[in-house]
Amino acid sequence: MEEILVEQLMSTDVPIMDASQPLALAVREMSARSLSCMILLNESATPVGIITERDMISIAALALDGKIDWHEPAADHMSARLIYLRPEQSLFEALVVARAREVRHLPVLGKDNKLAGIVTATEMVRAHFSVFESLSEAAEKTVAVRRDDFASVTARLRTLSLEDPLLGIGNRRALDRDMEHIEGASRRYQHVYSVAMFDVDRFKAYNDRYGHPAGDRVLREIVTIFSAALRSADRLFRYGGEEILLLMPETDLPGAMIVADRLRESLEVRALPHEKSKRGVVTVSGGVAEGGFRHEPPGWEAVVHAADRALYKAKKSGRNRVISSTD
Repeated sequence: MEEILVEQLMSTDVPIMDASQPLALAVREMSARSLSCMILLNESATPVGIITERDMISIAALALDGKIDWHEPAADHMSARLIYLRPEQSLFEALVVARAREVRHLPVLGKDNKLAGIVTATEMVRAHFSVFESLSEAAEKTVAVRRDDFASVTARLRTLSLEDPLLGIGNRRALDRDMEHIEGASRRYQHVYSVAMFDVDRFKAYNDRYGHPAGDRVLREIVTIFSAALRSADRLFRYGGEEILLLMPETDLPGAMIVADRLRESLEVRALPHEKSKRGVVTVSGGVAEGGFRHEPPGWEAVVHAADRALYKAKKSGRNRVISSTD
């Protein structure tokens, strides 16, 4: 099945307005046409921002407090930064941007940075499910034609599963696929991403003291704690043994360090008992590295190795800490 591109999803009927027009005009226009957003253009007809339903709520609150000057430019109340897509980007890449930035309306700009269209989160999710429905229908037809091969097909699908059976997160095959995709997208569209590698401190001692079933349970508990604190765009993978890798799209190194240390701290405060640990509770060490278009040599493997080396430094320097690859 061919990959769905943004240009196939976008609408070319885009509500626009000169950014210098008064706020009152923008509000009247959006209300009269029941618009969920309005794209603002500069004098060169280049998009500079967007006013959304979320911005309208803020405007209404200011109006109730008598703090609105309806004659001031609409640009003063637009979203602070324009998050946009390109027509040639894939549905997968668009979903990553929408979830990472937590936006519902994404203008589409052509090569000349002129407005080409707009796509919404609703349209992307609908297209995403449409793909899965098509795949499901194809699978049902295949099963109907080749019922005798059903057992072997099921075994093959199980072998090709992208989920680690113990932890319910991505396995190495899923990691290879997603990292390859994010590395390529980062270089095409000049984005960065970061990875964090975590390892349970003194895990062998934990297994020796509590037993391997307890070790499996504590790994699952760590994944649960981490998952509760992450954005929907972030993804966890089991890298090997007790090592867990976190992929953070659209996140630079300083931001990734904050996320990784927050996860480390959230586990420590949960205070899962570990008698063989210096602190008496289960902890993790972490290493963080940034990848993407501004890093050489290209390739996600180098980013993962850099995070792994930083993890080793965290272990050597006392454990229960997160270290950057640049430290």
